Amino acid sequence: MKYFISGLLVYFSAFLSRGVIYAKLFGFLMQNEALQSLIRETEIIKTTLSKIKSHTKQAKDSVESIGKDLVSLESFKNDGLVRVSATAQMNIEKTRQLLGEVKTFGKKYSKLIKEIKNRTESASAASLLSLYKEIKGLLGLKTTTPEISEKISILEKNFEILILTIIDALPEIIETEGAVSYAKAVKISIEESPNELDGTKDNRSIIEENTGSAGGKDVLSCNIDRNRIFEVFLDSVVRRFTENLHNTNLIGKDDLSFILSDLVRLKETDGLAIPSKYKIFSFATIQYHRMLYEYLEANTDKFDPNESIGILLWCKKYYAEMEKMGRMKSALGPVLFAGREGDLVDKYISAAQEKLSEWIHNLANMESKRFQERKKAPDLDGDSKFISIGFMDLLHIIRQQLEPMHVHPGIFKRVSAHILKCVEEFREILMEAVITELDLVLKDKAHNGFEEYCIALSNSGLKFMDCLHTLPFYNDPNMQSISKVFYACMEQSNDALIRNILYVVSPATENIFTEKWISEPVTQTIISTYADYLTDYKESMIDYTFTSFVSALLDSTIELYFDRLTKKRTVYRKEHLSIITMDRKKYREFFSKYLSKNSLKESLRRMDYFISITSSDNISLCTSEVKLYLKDFPDCSKEALIKILRKMPGGSKEFSKEVMSRI
Repeated sequence: MKYFISGLLVYFSAFLSRGVIYAKLFGFLMQNEALQSLIRETEIIKTTLSKIKSHTKQAKDSVESIGKDLVSLESFKNDGLVRVSATAQMNIEKTRQLLGEVKTFGKKYSKLIKEIKNRTESASAASLLSLYKEIKGLLGLKTTTPEISEKISILEKNFEILILTIIDALPEIIETEGAVSYAKAVKISIEESPNELDGTKDNRSIIEENTGSAGGKDVLSCNIDRNRIFEVFLDSVVRRFTENLHNTNLIGKDDLSFILSDLVRLKETDGLAIPSKYKIFSFATIQYHRMLYEYLEANTDKFDPNESIGILLWCKKYYAEMEKMGRMKSALGPVLFAGREGDLVDKYISAAQEKLSEWIHNLANMESKRFQERKKAPDLDGDSKFISIGFMDLLHIIRQQLEPMHVHPGIFKRVSAHILKCVEEFREILMEAVITELDLVLKDKAHNGFEEYCIALSNSGLKFMDCLHTLPFYNDPNMQSISKVFYACMEQSNDALIRNILYVVSPATENIFTEKWISEPVTQTIISTYADYLTDYKESMIDYTFTSFVSALLDSTIELYFDRLTKKRTVYRKEHLSIITMDRKKYREFFSKYLSKNSLKESLRRMDYFISITSSDNISLCTSEVKLYLKDFPDCSKEALIKILRKMPGGSKEFSKEVMSRI
């Protein structure tokens, strides 16, 4: 204070000195009235500053006097009494605070015990740290009254149960509340188990960064250290296996799905910044694997073949998923089904083959019987096209058997090969029924509905093929062979329909290559009859089936011309050549309504060859045409071709022999 006053006096003195100098200077320079006024004002300021200097000196002297008086005071002799008094005051405040806490303890206890029980019943880690903090805040009341002490012990015990319940239901809680729920439990475990970490700031800050600090130095009377947590978790694994896998019941891969589901959730805890000794995922994978191995070893002989193969396939998926989670097969423990896979596969395939043979054979017999009896119209698909439900049942059987096996190539190959054999038998049984019924139809002894049921078989064969194409394993050779079997079903069903139509037009076609051919309206009769049938069939056939049928009908019609010349009583007059040429034109016009231009051209090529071969009696030209024909149609009958060369205009036995010798 005294240094401040001294400085202030020096400042005022300097200011006054400068004022006097300035006043004298202006006195010499200016003598007018304004200058005199300024001088008067300066004098007033000088007088005022003098007074301030005097008062400041008095203040300085007073401050120095106060300092001397304070220094002269004697030391306080009763400071101990003051400290006791202060301590007493503090104790009174603490007692008042304690009494307040005791007074509100009942409400806090009721609230906490209710919330803890609710969290325990719902297995939830929500507000876990706030509950922990509130309970820790009550520990100071433990020595107040026996009643309060007992209730705090109840809180501690129930809180311990809550923590262990969270650990017991950890996978489910992680799914709903996230992996941080486990971090909360770990934090509390470390706080209540001082020996779990070395107590350094770095170790404890790991948890606090993720969960926040709950505070408090007092330790709860709970057993929730690391060993207890892992012990409870291990017990929960045992419980899960007991609940999900019952030794007395049949099980499938779905019953084992909880294993991967749990481990996927527990994997999330690996991302938590918690001490390594609390990392639970690696421990969990080993324990789940151990329980799975022990269960399979104890029960494999009890599984039926379907169970065995289902579990075997699931185990392959299990190892693949574990590898994705960073756990290699070698790190998990004993290999599942070690040394027993081959026997299980053989056992399953043997049983599967037996069942497939039985199922498909029975299905074929049912379809055959339904076809022969024809008690009602065939079933309809969504587009009102005829179908056979037996084909859809067969598709379901094949898909059900092969889809799970796709991941095991060895099993898939053997089972699909057996299915191929079974569907061949299925086709043979059905087609035998079709041929038998066709004979009855041609004799006019069959039940009604033959055509509708043939159309249903044809449509179903195509639908079956389409469905096979959608399967992920369609590119397998056996699957493509199965597809061809059902394409053959469609073709054979269409062929039965064509044979029936050709039988209907046979009175007209028998005039081809006869003397009556010139006078009878053969082609017109054929086309009129075809038009009636195609109009009806188009309504109930799938588009592709109908197109295939029409194309096959045209091929069969052209085949008639070749076939007729092989008959003994047929003749090939020169004037017939113009009829054949005209017939080709009529067929092209009629079938163009149903077939594309390219398809029609392809189908008529054989008739074109027929015309070109039989139009030339020049051996060289005819030989050239025959060579081209045989190149394009290598499966044709050479015997039929020889007869045609004999009967054609200008043809003979020698002509035919010469042409064929040049081929």
